Amino acid sequence: MHGDATLPGHLGPVPDEAAFITEQVAKGGVAQDVDGFQAQDGEHFPEAIDRNVREGDARMYALDRIGPRSWHGPKSLYPSFRAPLLMLTGEREQDEGQTDQSIAALPNARGVRIAGVGHLASFYRSDLALPYARPFLEEHLG
Repeated sequence: MHGDATLPGHLGPVPDEAAFITEQVAKGGVAQDVDGFQAQDGEHFPEAIDRNVREGDARMYALDRIGPRSWHGPKSLYPSFRAPLLMLTGEREQDEGQTDQSIAALPNARGVRIAGVGHLASFYRSDLALPYARPFLEEHLG
């Protein structure tokens, strides 16, 4: 089954999967995303995290990009996802409203934009995330 390109955020199927995989591997896999976020946000992962992320399998990265294009993707399941969810993002993250759309589509989701940071720091700055995550976990896990 091919995905519906009319769904918000859906890119449609990849016409030549082998060529797409080759292209993504040649671009360095996830490194292209990391480089883009670094340029966009002016942030960098700490060296150990950066190395770990960049050493990820570029072919798996490509396959991960194909999967959501060949079905309606995880967003089609959002309305049925009932578990409480806290989505942390950086306030400087430029996602064209995708985060807010996802939060609105998830029945029990809450979003927090962490002040002063972009996409990368919202992952590794636990000192900034914990003040939001702890109360959320205490509320939902007791």
